[in-house]
Amino acid sequence: MSSRNYETDKCSPPWKGEEAQYPKVERGYLDDLWFVMHHSDDPERLTLAIVCYLDESGIDRLNPEVLNPQAVVAGIVMRREEFMRFDSDWDDILSKFKIKPPIHMKEFGEHGRHGHLRYHTREKLFKELVYIINRYKWYSVAVSLNHEQYNNLLSDKSKEEVSLYGLCFMLCAHQCFAMAKHNQYYGNMAFLMEEQNEFGDDVKHAHAAMMKMRKEGATYISNGSLTFEPKGLSALQAADIIAWGERRRVTGLPIVKGLEPIVTIFDEKHIKNEYTEDLLNTVDILSGNRP
Repeated sequence: MSSRNYETDKCSPPWKGEEAQYPKVERGYLDDLWFVMHHSDDPERLTLAIVCYLDESGIDRLNPEVLNPQAVVAGIVMRREEFMRFDSDWDDILSKFKIKPPIHMKEFGEHGRHGHLRYHTREKLFKELVYIINRYKWYSVAVSLNHEQYNNLLSDKSKEEVSLYGLCFMLCAHQCFAMAKHNQYYGNMAFLMEEQNEFGDDVKHAHAAMMKMRKEGATYISNGSLTFEPKGLSALQAADIIAWGERRRVTGLPIVKGLEPIVTIFDEKHIKNEYTEDLLNTVDILSGNRP
């Protein structure tokens, strides 16, 4: 599969307007979306739904007066049938708790849309949401880097071409490719990301670079499209929860009372935040930035 045309190769969502409420997504729309992403109805194909986060409260512990923001790219990998069932179950849970989708973790803050929920209600809600995340995911993944790590990991030439978020996305994708092949999956892998994410252009650029690397001989990179969709999709809401949990984990911030079930996402079928020097060297070499 070739790289996507980001402006024309997408579905028209069944909702419009930034302020509109997001109704339950129809199965037919999900079928169409899956075909657009994969150009196939193959039930074994994989899709990774991702979210980008920036934690601007990160502090450089060696220089406490200096902010060192933490970038997080995290998501959930699912096959076709799990992708479909997950969406239905997700909406059923939100309906049970009388919550209008989509949910974002920032809305559970004191002044957020769901800030009024009592702790025991939050805990019950997230126990159910986390249960179906772990039930339906093929695996989850999260990669996090701060600016200091980014500056130390890549050559100066590569940093001109790959941003902090671009590198997080590439590492996230590489770990997914490796895990898929470890499980004898050698097909395409599509990427799904929220529309209007402020780091979307970084991810587009990094995705295009990966597809170029594959054409130039990087056989460990799987072909796959990149699709941008509205935030009403349940898989993107789940990715938001995973990214929030990873951000808390790597920065050492405490889990807010009532949201403790989120940490159990990382206990099973989860790819840890790992990267190797060999992988980073390969990124540089294939980009033509190291001899």
